[in-house]
Amino acid sequence: MRSYIETLTARGDMLVVDREVDPRFELAAVVVRSQKQSRKPVLFRRVRGTRLPVVSNVFGSATRVRELIGAGAGSLCRAWNVALDRAADLTGRATRTVGAGSGWVAGTITDLPHIVWREKDAGPYISAGVFYAKDPDTGIGNLSFCRTQMTGDRELLCCIDAPHDLANYQKRAEARNEPLEVAILIAPPPEVFLAGCASVPIEVDEMTIAAAIRGEPIPVRSCESVSLEVPVETQIVIEGRIRPNERRTEGPFGEYLGFYGPVNLNGYVIDVSRVMWHQDAIFHGLLCGSAEDLTLLDVAFSSRTYRMLAAKLPGILDVTCNPMMYCSVVQIDKQYEGHAREAILETFAANTNYNFACVVVDKDVDITDFNEVFTAYLTRGRVDRRVLVMNDIRGWDRSSDPLYAGRIGIDATMPAGREAELERARTPGADSLKLADYINVGA
Repeated sequence: MRSYIETLTARGDMLVVDREVDPRFELAAVVVRSQKQSRKPVLFRRVRGTRLPVVSNVFGSATRVRELIGAGAGSLCRAWNVALDRAADLTGRATRTVGAGSGWVAGTITDLPHIVWREKDAGPYISAGVFYAKDPDTGIGNLSFCRTQMTGDRELLCCIDAPHDLANYQKRAEARNEPLEVAILIAPPPEVFLAGCASVPIEVDEMTIAAAIRGEPIPVRSCESVSLEVPVETQIVIEGRIRPNERRTEGPFGEYLGFYGPVNLNGYVIDVSRVMWHQDAIFHGLLCGSAEDLTLLDVAFSSRTYRMLAAKLPGILDVTCNPMMYCSVVQIDKQYEGHAREAILETFAANTNYNFACVVVDKDVDITDFNEVFTAYLTRGRVDRRVLVMNDIRGWDRSSDPLYAGRIGIDATMPAGREAELERARTPGADSLKLADYINVGA
């Protein structure tokens, strides 16, 4: 991660804040304002109360995520699918054990940046920590994300969502009245962070996905107080154990939809046994609901949908999901009438929790531009006959409330046989010339 941050800084893709900032609201306010103008990450070199600098919005651009997984300008989902296929061949060979090396510092939770992101948050939160744990029965590893409230040097509170594999691990360890060992990775290698976004079966170790993205095994070292091995390049590692049969009140916390989630009465308690970081470590903080959060959620949701659609239907080119609107957009190379409808139905089947709407578009439509997506719906056929409304379909935690039930699918494709009308009007040279050669952009 540090190497990637240095690369972004060297090529001018990093915003740098040299003045001291208060981790209570001020740091987050700078992140909010910077994202109104740019998708560049922000590096805070001086944060009050800690010696560690903080970086945010590292993954806030789909272009940077494509770069990291080798997708170039092509389909992010397709490249992600290739990585998942490669991962299957790396089972048992995803990591290689090395020594910890020199330059590590032992400290406490107090030494870390205590960032309070939102006005009514219960306190400072670790928002970009990747949890690494092992299945208590099989030993298979798992990478996942859980918001973590900083309550003291010896313990933390975390929110583990029920569908997560980590919740499954904890439940089985708890049934034996045993704590579950965890390592919280702050600013791990980018491949490891992205692998934590993958939606894969419980028998798949996400570390194999990290190795597939990197193209070689991930170097790992042994932890000092728990029986886990963690990526040696991780900037900060918190070791601990989740207590069995104990819950505390955690939250409130400003979540990704831009609203405060309800107070969590079932916060898990983590006993902190060790905190270590590289001597020149950088702390990664993520503002929930920001471009970084939504880009990563898009990767998680859309890649899962793409993989399932591509296995069942022809002509699936790409998928994106706007988590703020619970809406997936599917790009197809239309093969027949009814193709779009089938894609809509399969999209809802692929992800029932976070898909309230689905729009299917032709291959010439930019699925990341919702204005272009909706224009396709309004201009490529009858608006009254291309909407599929599905009643009383439930999904997501709140869909027991009738307000959050139902689905809507929109076929925004051109009728089959009229593809010739989709040729885009283009001006030769418009995409390649340098505007600075013609216009004084600094005037």
